[in-house]
Amino acid sequence: MKPTPDPERSVDPRSRIQELPHLPPLAPVAQELLRELNREEIDINRLCRAIEQDPGLTARLIGVANSAYFSQREPIYDLATAIIRVLGLNLVKSLSLGIALSAPFDTRACPAFPLDRYWCLAMLTSNLASQLAPQVHLDDGASDYLFLGGLLHNLGELVLAHCFPRQVCAVLQQAEAYPATSLDILQRDGIGFSAREAGVILGHKWHLPARILHIIGHHHDHLYRDEDWHTVCLIGYCSQLVRREYCAQSSVSDSDMLATLHVLGLPENAVAAALERMRSKSEQTLALARTLSGRED
Repeated sequence: MKPTPDPERSVDPRSRIQELPHLPPLAPVAQELLRELNREEIDINRLCRAIEQDPGLTARLIGVANSAYFSQREPIYDLATAIIRVLGLNLVKSLSLGIALSAPFDTRACPAFPLDRYWCLAMLTSNLASQLAPQVHLDDGASDYLFLGGLLHNLGELVLAHCFPRQVCAVLQQAEAYPATSLDILQRDGIGFSAREAGVILGHKWHLPARILHIIGHHHDHLYRDEDWHTVCLIGYCSQLVRREYCAQSSVSDSDMLATLHVLGLPENAVAAALERMRSKSEQTLALARTLSGRED
């Protein structure tokens, strides 16, 4: 059974979402961080200045550095120390951009959409992909955007929960009842387009890097073999593993998962070891997700 198509949706989902008056523009701090993403070398002072334009973002990153996930003995009070002692430039760049890009979306009108779970799945996908990346023949420069791609691969879910909270609640109820049904299909039937399509449209509006758009648009497709396909398939594979582990949801068959593992050249023992490390930090990851969501209360 699938949700009844919403009579309010238009025939062309692309034009519908592009015309939404409340689809937020790219924030200035996110624009600056995107410029930093494209630089060959990261300068810590310049990165700090960009992030500190947004006090809320700065506070959240310091909160991340102080979280149980990183197990710091001494508290961190400023961004530069958080970067140098705990997080590192590349991780801060990805986290700050991921937070800044998600900040404009308000999902409170969609109570069925748990923001902390969204961040938990994003972080777990990024971490798992980063752990397995050395086992995969990635394209040149892939390491620079792999973690960020994992954080943003489901950005379209925020778009839908922000723009169509009532319809998303109905779709999520269907997803819980029928976990083997593709979320893409449920979203298209219930809303008119998928989170993946919404994320790509938003990504073009915000001029996100092409490599990130490839991940957002194709991570669900285990047969994707176009640009950056190793990275896209790795993130998609990790996303499905995480959803199976924490949500008991996966619309990808065991045979397709196994085929992706083989085409990526991933040893099964490496995947098992990475999953075990992920499980060992599950509580810390959940706490970190609450920090990232800004809803620690």
